[in-house]
Amino acid sequence: MIDRLNSHPEAAVYTELFVPSGDGYPKWGGAKDLEFWNTYYAQQPAGRRGRIFRPFVCWGYLNRIYRQQPGIRSVGFKLMSGQLKRYPEIFPYLVCRRVSILHLIRRNHLDVLISEATGAARGTFHVKKGSSVAPVRVRLDTEKLLEELEWREKGIRRMKLLFSATPLPYHQIFYEDLIQNRPSTEELLAMVGLSANHTELSSDLIKQNSASHRDLLENYEDVKRCLENSRFRSLLQD
Repeated sequence: MIDRLNSHPEAAVYTELFVPSGDGYPKWGGAKDLEFWNTYYAQQPAGRRGRIFRPFVCWGYLNRIYRQQPGIRSVGFKLMSGQLKRYPEIFPYLVCRRVSILHLIRRNHLDVLISEATGAARGTFHVKKGSSVAPVRVRLDTEKLLEELEWREKGIRRMKLLFSATPLPYHQIFYEDLIQNRPSTEELLAMVGLSANHTELSSDLIKQNSASHRDLLENYEDVKRCLENSRFRSLLQD
């Protein structure tokens, strides 16, 4: 979604600028002309890197993200819920700026866990068109699986409640719909205040896992037994 929106000539959309491992400038997904938060923060004078001053430094960084750029009408960045929890000072800034929230949700929480595991196994979470994707098989910890699925579901619910309680424009987008080009280009751009103008949105990234759950999971049968008597049983697919 970041790549697709950033491909619009009047948009500048950044990846996870607050990712804990961020260093230097982004090398994948979206605009790449702004350094990660970690790099920006490390460049500040020592006296401005304490707990008291961090919110002010953070707001200064957010001002850099939302700075006026020639020809750019819409700016945004990817923010994971864990990053918002780590930097709570971001939230009042978003409210004051009346930033539109596009909440990207994956209905199948099991797919999220598999995606994380296969990404770790391959050593990458981003694959560009034309690159080969190594086939991998992974194992999920069935002792913690139900707890993890519950935690994912609750996290999504908390974010829905948080943003629904604000005056911010709030839109839910489901990953499963997005890969089938829903919402439409016109609908997606309208959410961020842009018009289509016959613009085709594009992305250089491709989906990594096209194989079935049975082919991706070494312990497929164990996972099946773990889920079969739970409300998550429909998440597992052959």
